[in-house]
Amino acid sequence: MQAPLLLPIAGDETFLVRDAAPLGIPAHRLRSRHLHVPTRGVRQVAPPTSLIGRARGMAPALPYGAMFSHQTAALLHGLPLPLRLQVEGAPLHITTRTGTAAVRRAGVIGHRGAQLRTSTTVRDVPATSGRDTWLDLAPHLSIHDLVVLGDAVVGADAEALAALRRLVAGSRGIRGVVKARAALDLVRLGSRSPRESLTRLIFLEGGLPEPELNADAHDAHGGWLATVDFLWRDQRVVVEYDGDVHADPDQRRKDAHRRRLLTAAGWTVVVLTSADIPRRAPTVVEDIRRLLAR
Repeated sequence: MQAPLLLPIAGDETFLVRDAAPLGIPAHRLRSRHLHVPTRGVRQVAPPTSLIGRARGMAPALPYGAMFSHQTAALLHGLPLPLRLQVEGAPLHITTRTGTAAVRRAGVIGHRGAQLRTSTTVRDVPATSGRDTWLDLAPHLSIHDLVVLGDAVVGADAEALAALRRLVAGSRGIRGVVKARAALDLVRLGSRSPRESLTRLIFLEGGLPEPELNADAHDAHGGWLATVDFLWRDQRVVVEYDGDVHADPDQRRKDAHRRRLLTAAGWTVVVLTSADIPRRAPTVVEDIRRLLAR
């Protein structure tokens, strides 16, 4: 039985085979079954247990200027994707520069055109920026999924939204840009979760006037009461979407308290959950329409 391999490097270290000697690792130890081989020419002290571990295992083998892209980049950034694009162990997407060969390795889907994208570093590996990732995924996502992703990319940053608009305006003729333009018209600042984005789209498609997002509600004297998910100020209607975090008992108590304050100040409060969106979407839209028409 072979003894565990003791190396003069950290337990999560990834290194190139050609760097083994400078690291003090004898050539014969590179064949140890205690070393993981993420791709040819690279070794890891331990097998990866996450996407970032897999990316770190591939990163040393990337050609100059290459970066992780598409759904790999989205997941590295922590951006929301539909479940079909979150398959564990799925191939890593890597984009190389135009004029160079696409990466062809086991477990990789290669693309080209990296110099047209902005590179950023995510947890020590190179990846396309959030906005470039969004545009790369446009051919592969529905309008709804693109809007949810776009809301997450821009957050509450007006400059990020402006940069996304500039990117789309300067990307004529590329695959998916027509769909990207349609989705961009629906991207808004201020959404805090994918479910909030989806709920907002359902409101818009149902013909409701567009609400303020994560806006402040006040009492009759201008005193602040709460920041709420969706707000129709003139009609004094508030809609809250309660995700999983609201199941915590302390959070439920806080929610109940602030909703009592809102109701006492003359606001109508509607609370939605995953049982309502998208399952009961038509009924929810009609209920809110009646409240807004009072």
